[in-house]
Amino acid sequence: MPKSNKTKSKPTETEKESEIFFTVQDVIEGNVPWKDLELHDPIINNYKINGKDVKCYESYYSLDGKDVYFILAKQDIWGISERYGFGVKEEDQGEDTLEGWQISYPLTSLKTVDNPTEDEQAVQTIMNKVYKETLKKVKKFCDDPKIKGKGTYDIPAPTRNSYSGAKGDGNYDDFLKPVYARPMTVDPKTKEKYPDTSKPERMYINLASSGKGKKIVNGCKIYGPRKNGKDTILKPSKCVGEGKRATCLPCVHLRNVYYGAHGDNPHGASIKFKVAQMNYTPISKSGGGPSRNLLPANNDTVEDDESSSDDESSFTDPRGETNFKSGKGKAPGHNSDESGDESEDEKPKKKGKKKQGSDSESGNDSEDEDEKPKKKDKKKQTSDPESGDESEDEEIKPKKGKSKKSKELIKKRKSKKD
Repeated sequence: MPKSNKTKSKPTETEKESEIFFTVQDVIEGNVPWKDLELHDPIINNYKINGKDVKCYESYYSLDGKDVYFILAKQDIWGISERYGFGVKEEDQGEDTLEGWQISYPLTSLKTVDNPTEDEQAVQTIMNKVYKETLKKVKKFCDDPKIKGKGTYDIPAPTRNSYSGAKGDGNYDDFLKPVYARPMTVDPKTKEKYPDTSKPERMYINLASSGKGKKIVNGCKIYGPRKNGKDTILKPSKCVGEGKRATCLPCVHLRNVYYGAHGDNPHGASIKFKVAQMNYTPISKSGGGPSRNLLPANNDTVEDDESSSDDESSFTDPRGETNFKSGKGKAPGHNSDESGDESEDEKPKKKGKKKQGSDSESGNDSEDEDEKPKKKDKKKQTSDPESGDESEDEEIKPKKGKSKKSKELIKKRKSKKD
């Protein structure tokens, strides 16, 4: 059958407005009609998981018949992480068992934990309002479940049992899973876990996707920084990894409520958001040091070698590797080579310009210059800071103004050679 050459028609107004979204500013100004938020009756969806048919009980949200989206506040996150099925061992995690991606979104920054900004307070309002309105509807469903041909709503047994327990003690947080929570820490004495109030509350949000394993399809558009005025679309896999910090502005879809067991937790229902779109700006890595110079100006002065006296002291490298003459070479930590293996003074130089120093390995004086014939260049007397012994030059000529002791020492050395 020949393909039709009919051009695709433009979307209708209904198709254009199939969703409605709210910003944090809408929340601040009170423009979100929370009471009109609708949670539809539970339905049963059949999925194939590992070749088996699995029933999944879900309710979907809408507002005026449209999908509901919220643009949250901009926050720094620790990249995107991969998501695997419950019980998948670490050694089995890979592209065959991948089920999607998620972000850990903090409701405040670390600096504003105790004093959230207006935008951060608006995000908390979104989550609290969604939770409150959802709990009202879900309680209604659980009060009239279908059991043995009676009742109205399809609610699985784990959800009914969780609801009965929560209803008995009045703690509905054990029934409907809270949207966000503090990270847990361990008391070193009692070994008990408790919420760490010094850190931001956070929520884990899955990125929109379909399928799994090698057939997984990413449904979340991740917009990187624009280049040459054009959008840059990033793949989730490029944002995965430890230390890949980024600034994130997510647009999340308030999608559905899931009913059923939640592993070892007592919850019987949970609210599902999906990241539909996201502005993602990687935070460049620093060298590990401060971003500005914290030291006072270095106002130290040094004398030039030619005008210095014979008893000029050597500088001992704190690492115990090399002697640096004052005013010569590079100090440790200022070498352009980060490895710091050798200084400028230790590198081999052209013949005739080699300067006598100490052996960086043993700390003993170098004797290479005594074994090779030298030109009658002026040499300076150096000392080994370890032993205090003087090194012998091939020829030492006294400078003007030298003491009698220096002249006698030179004369004595010459007579020994003869």
